[in-house]
Amino acid sequence: MQEYERFYKRNELGVEEKLKDSGTWQGVPREEVPWFPTIMEELCDGCRICLDFCSFGVYGYDKKTDKVKVANPYYCQVGCSICAAKCKPKAILFPPLRILESFRKRR
Repeated sequence: MQEYERFYKRNELGVEEKLKDSGTWQGVPREEVPWFPTIMEELCDGCRICLDFCSFGVYGYDKKTDKVKVANPYYCQVGCSICAAKCKPKAILFPPLRILESFRKRR
């Protein structure tokens, strides 16, 4: 198992996951692009719709709080916010799209 340790890590929820390159967005390293969800914990009802819906692995489930958490923010596809539309209690927030436009202009 030691030979695989460099390919895996434990995230903040204690889930072992394969390290993934977050890639780039329009030539910019993904980690420099300010686009990822924020979950309003007080509104989250723990239904896991976002967790099931997002195929990019952005979310994780915290058994201690019985809530969904953003486990891998930079896996989120820039400009996508469909999970927020699926969230019935409206617990998922994204920055306004105009942030991406202003970010593009700075580059």
